[in-house]
Amino acid sequence: MPLATAAGGIFFGRIGAVMRRLPVLRPSLRPATGGRQRHRCAPAGFPPVIVRAIHAMNTTSPAASASSPASSLPGASPAAPGPTALPRWEQLRRTTRHVTRVFDVDGVHYRHPVRGTEKEFIVVRPPDWVNVVAVTTDERLVLVRQFRFGIDGFSLEIPGGVMEAGEDPVEAGLRELREETGYAGATARLLGSVHPNPAIQANRCHFVFVDGATRAHDFEWDTDGEIEVVALPVAEALGRARDGGITHGLVLNALMLFEAVWRAQKAE
Repeated sequence: MPLATAAGGIFFGRIGAVMRRLPVLRPSLRPATGGRQRHRCAPAGFPPVIVRAIHAMNTTSPAASASSPASSLPGASPAAPGPTALPRWEQLRRTTRHVTRVFDVDGVHYRHPVRGTEKEFIVVRPPDWVNVVAVTTDERLVLVRQFRFGIDGFSLEIPGGVMEAGEDPVEAGLRELREETGYAGATARLLGSVHPNPAIQANRCHFVFVDGATRAHDFEWDTDGEIEVVALPVAEALGRARDGGITHGLVLNALMLFEAVWRAQKAE
């Protein structure tokens, strides 16, 4: 059991023990009619930590917490992007701190418009990426298995790679599909685009859906790019995404967007 879980159990166990020794408080822990919680109070002499816990129970309704959308909670913002009342940091200058083969590391100085504070934040600048969801003429999803140095192990993914500067995402996707798997498709379109990690990364990843894919070319792997091509039935591939057989975050993102399109296409 994790230490935090054990500590939490001990903490709330002690609160429960105190409550059981105080019969006058026990009825107030039961929900009132209409699903609302009756007010709870802490008598004088309670340790401060228990007083704070009882106050927290007063300010949160379990039923409301379980059913209310996040946007209805105090301080929460709607899930969809849009205008916000939050102050926007002002970018002052950018300095390249380090250059590598795969990305640059910048130090970006920002000023807070209200507090006036200035800070340097680290931003990683890789090129844009493209990932390809390719379905064959017999409704199999084209996957690739390769060794990944970041996790020191093998990873099951969809084809993808680095885009050239100014390259169209669909064209880049078709190129990566051909180079990694030898497959080409009858039709191709953009599924969507995401920011892989907006906290520290400045690039985007584009997802391309290729339908009617067939094996038509030889492999064009990089020097260190040994790849096993695996074509699984679409349902099985999506099942692997759900049960932990696929763990690459961007691949899961692409398959989420693809599944909705695929279900709609099959329903027609």
